[in-house]
Amino acid sequence: VVDKLASYVDVLTFRGRALARLDLSRPGQAFPVANSVAGVTVAPSGDIFVASGDDTARVYRFDAGYRLRACWAAAEKDNRLNGVRGISALPDGRLVITSSTSKLVVRIYESTGEFVSGFGGHEVGPGNFSNPSGVVTTADGRIWVSDEIRQSVQVFDSTGSFLGALSGAGEFNYPSALATDGKDYLAVTERLGNRFQLLKIR
Repeated sequence: VVDKLASYVDVLTFRGRALARLDLSRPGQAFPVANSVAGVTVAPSGDIFVASGDDTARVYRFDAGYRLRACWAAAEKDNRLNGVRGISALPDGRLVITSSTSKLVVRIYESTGEFVSGFGGHEVGPGNFSNPSGVVTTADGRIWVSDEIRQSVQVFDSTGSFLGALSGAGEFNYPSALATDGKDYLAVTERLGNRFQLLKIR
């Protein structure tokens, strides 16, 4: 569970019992401190990746035993990654990170921090964004990104090619986060209206 105003991630059982806390405000002497958390994802390897929401985005890697193992800063020349809004792991272990302020809105990284590719800008038209609010990936490699302002969920293949969008009047009410079981269902939570929708993936 992520609280974007906090600097930690709570790990809970499905019944709500606390298992662990991944605290980025005191990660240890070898790792930099983070003041907020933008998102968390679990890779197929079992590693847990936590993206900070600070001005200089960092990704922290925890192992399946909740021990912090690595940290890297995501920064490309002339296009620094900041304003991170979400993180998700592809089936091959690469990481998809969304940013609300960077030139490239959606970026793909190796789990060790090497930049692979990016797509989507702050432009009009399909495949672009105003304010990305959530990102998830499914077992087939598709990337799903919600946009609060455009009130839509767009879907891309693993290379960033635009596949389609769920949008339209009344479809969503400021979608703020996404979740998936990775295969059959997509859950969309909405910032207004105290509602979430469970959608069947085709």
